[in-house]
Amino acid sequence: MLYQGSLGNLLDMIDEIPWNYWIYSELFEELTNDTQCLALDVDTADLGEDGFTPLEVEKRGYQELISIQDLKGVLNNMRSIEGDVSILSAMDYFIKNDAYLN
Repeated sequence: MLYQGSLGNLLDMIDEIPWNYWIYSELFEELTNDTQCLALDVDTADLGEDGFTPLEVEKRGYQELISIQDLKGVLNNMRSIEGDVSILSAMDYFIKNDAYLN
């Protein structure tokens, strides 16, 4: 595991996290900077009972949130729009719709 803590802190260090890592988070009603998450390399993680979910994610009861690769795509898309959109709302939109903001 490379990171565990708040989503806001993770976003501050996004350029330090390899593109092939995945972010998992606690269950949430609304995505916020305080949402607790972890980022890890799923290719090297020990897997849980389903043979797919990383064991650490399973132990915490976390959910898959977004890959670093997709998150960087969301950031690039958001920067190209340059509207009044927060990274959290752009992430939330992507996660809920599996699509970038237009």
